[in-house]
Amino acid sequence: MKELLMVLDSIKLSQNIKALVITGEGGFFSSGHNLHEVIKFSDTNSKKVFSTASEIMEKLNEFPIPSIASVNGPAVAGGCQLVAACDLAISAKSAIFSASSIKLGLFCSTPGVSLVRAIGLRAANELLLTGKAISADRAYELGLVHRVVEDDKLYEASIEFAKEITQHNKDVVQLGRETLHKQASMPLMDAYAIASDAMVRNLQFSDTKQRIQSFLNRKK
Repeated sequence: MKELLMVLDSIKLSQNIKALVITGEGGFFSSGHNLHEVIKFSDTNSKKVFSTASEIMEKLNEFPIPSIASVNGPAVAGGCQLVAACDLAISAKSAIFSASSIKLGLFCSTPGVSLVRAIGLRAANELLLTGKAISADRAYELGLVHRVVEDDKLYEASIEFAKEITQHNKDVVQLGRETLHKQASMPLMDAYAIASDAMVRNLQFSDTKQRIQSFLNRKK
């Protein structure tokens, strides 16, 4: 987890990176916390570990670059949380998703934060209260992932997904994403106020003015 934090810190101010794709190794997207370690932790150490995981999710939420989870295998507990924390998600057909630690007497409370915000309380309950693993197709139905592809097409499809974002002006994407996240938890009128301000700012971008003018010229 600390390695992922370091990566996020190292690239967040990059002018060249326009999208971040997160995937796993060894047939797993992420299996969550190491239970062999967790069972030995003191209360202080446990809090530190869960706080570090939460910090990753908070950083992804505030990250200036859109993130894509490329789910190459099982996403369990904290792994499922990571999928939900990313802006977009694409999954291999064979991948599974679960918050299964409830079966061990440990409710996935921190993964629940990201899951509820990503797919809503009702859908999150299916994972959090039952502990059952769901398929990639079911994750798609719940809105946890946006696309499901054959396993051998995942890498290529993930890159293409990222290109759909990176084709756009980075400053526009960053402003829009930042505004979306800010307004999501606001009362309706406050949300419209900051969204209106964002559109006014967006219209001042020289690239935006040029693109609009070019479009209008083609319509003549």
